[in-house]
Amino acid sequence: MPMLGAELADLEALAQQLSISTTRLDQADVTSRSTQQTVCNEMQASFASGIAAVQSVMGDLASIVSDANSQLGATMWTGANRTMFDSAVGDFGSTMSSLQGTIDETWTHFNAEIAKVSDFLETFQGEVSAHLGQAQQATTGMQQAVIAQRDNLDAAMNGSAF
Repeated sequence: MPMLGAELADLEALAQQLSISTTRLDQADVTSRSTQQTVCNEMQASFASGIAAVQSVMGDLASIVSDANSQLGATMWTGANRTMFDSAVGDFGSTMSSLQGTIDETWTHFNAEIAKVSDFLETFQGEVSAHLGQAQQATTGMQQAVIAQRDNLDAAMNGSAF
């Protein structure tokens, strides 16, 4: 017996599959958005953790030198070695101050770069979402065509609608 466009059950199965596809496209968009946000958050958190570790080490070093400097108050000495010690303490302080400036500058630069990367990823995510939305619309259109064909076929064969 020749078919009149398709089998009803096949059209129903195809419509169901297209419905599943539409749902999966929406899930892909949600997952993509979540992944983009996670990537940005993890980059920033990772760098912040690294900066905190460096600053902690700096604090430990400053504390050690400060303790030694306090001990110096209880130790009386003069001469060339004392002058050399005092000079080294000054060098240490300058170096630590310079390092803190480098850390601050790097942190500021990194945050600006993270903002750029985040903006780029957000723009990219917008494009992904737009394409997935268009794919959802196309899938919905296909599903509507299949349902309409199924209804037409059913009406022609049985005189009833889906």
